[in-house]
Amino acid sequence: MDFQEALTRLADGRVLVIGDVMIDRNVFGDAHRISPEAPVPVVLHEATRDSLGGAGNVAAGVSALGARACLIGAVGTDRDADIARRLLAEKGIAAYLIGDPCRPTTVKERVFVRNQQILRLDRESSAPASEELRSAFREAMREALPGFSCVVLSDYNKGTVYPGIIEDIEAAARELGLGRPLILVDPKPANASCYSGPFMLTPNASETEAMTGFSVETQEGLLSAGRSLIRRFGASFVLTTLGARGMALFSADGRCLVADTRARQVYDVCGAGDTVIAVAAAALSAGVPVAESCAMANSAAGIAVGKLGTEAVSLSELSEADWLPMSPVGETVVSH
Repeated sequence: MDFQEALTRLADGRVLVIGDVMIDRNVFGDAHRISPEAPVPVVLHEATRDSLGGAGNVAAGVSALGARACLIGAVGTDRDADIARRLLAEKGIAAYLIGDPCRPTTVKERVFVRNQQILRLDRESSAPASEELRSAFREAMREALPGFSCVVLSDYNKGTVYPGIIEDIEAAARELGLGRPLILVDPKPANASCYSGPFMLTPNASETEAMTGFSVETQEGLLSAGRSLIRRFGASFVLTTLGARGMALFSADGRCLVADTRARQVYDVCGAGDTVIAVAAAALSAGVPVAESCAMANSAAGIAVGKLGTEAVSLSELSEADWLPMSPVGETVVSH
């Protein structure tokens, strides 16, 4: 399947996203003096922009491609929860946001002076999901799953991805008489026990090294790491993102495909992993083959790092991008 054919299929994509919902809050201003109270700049506020982060950013990434997205996640019972619901509604994303009075809505607030970040302030809880919250998630799964053959677990280690969640997704699908969904996981090493038997795992380089003990700086180490993850988690595929080096796709039958990345100005790597899994999931759910889905995700990641903050990659942007197809290790990759 060529790139243009794959693009035309994206509108048929349907992805259910489950995981840690957050708000990325960017505060912009200017500074002309140092505070007399402490050796820090005094920032004169100019604007504040809120956007969806974490699992919300993944859902926004799916929606920006013209695919259908639905989101299940936990928020607090605070003003920021209302903001998250408004942002999702503005993008037409169906959502089951479960209010948990024991945790705040996760907010990552960044302060920029002349587009230079000088501070980040986080409001969050990483407490494990209570049994009440897990029960609410299971009920939301049963309501949301019909119509979705692909599920993304977006784990930011804020407590809402719990041991047994993949089994709960599959059990809900069986109860509803649905086929086994394709489950893609954006993992955190601390929660490795939660990821048994996914269709695809999408760790970045540091997460891959943390979960395997192999360095991915060499081809030998990368191959060993990918195969180790396949065996450990029983995954059908592992897609390791390597930043400026592109990505590597490992399959349970022992194959490894790689794709370089197109060199470009990098402004912000925030949200690049969300873009990768959003595009891959949308493409897979629309029937695009695995290698082509991952190549498309690689192209989208190259666009995402050229944006400031967690701004989704649009279908029009992706249609204008270079496509670097996946090829076996050691072969030359030619852009299309």
